[in-house]
Amino acid sequence: MANDPSIRTPLGRARGLGSAHDGSHHWWVQRMTAVALIPLLTWLAVSVALLSQQPFDIVRNWMASPITAVLLLLTIFNMFYHAWLGLQVIVEDYIAKKATRLALLILIQGAIWLGCAASLFAVIKIALG
Repeated sequence: MANDPSIRTPLGRARGLGSAHDGSHHWWVQRMTAVALIPLLTWLAVSVALLSQQPFDIVRNWMASPITAVLLLLTIFNMFYHAWLGLQVIVEDYIAKKATRLALLILIQGAIWLGCAASLFAVIKIALG
């Protein structure tokens, strides 16, 4: 009886983490992936700009470097994970119909992880030769 939500005060109901009990974690992870993307994407943009006029072999050798490959893998995974978190929030907030929302969430998650896996595979294949 003590856990019956109908007898809780409005403040007690508002203090929860949301219906999934995971709202603050989702918010925190999305912010942390955004912060991590700042140096990673800055490094990637500067590197690509500096390599823009280089021949293919030099760019491939750059990508095959262990440090570069690891940074590229981190950037790709972080970018796709951040995109997934953001798109999930958008769909959950703006799509009212439950069936449509579920279908979109499944489609988005599949597309995100397929793109992530393909990108990671490409970097690994180049890095390992």
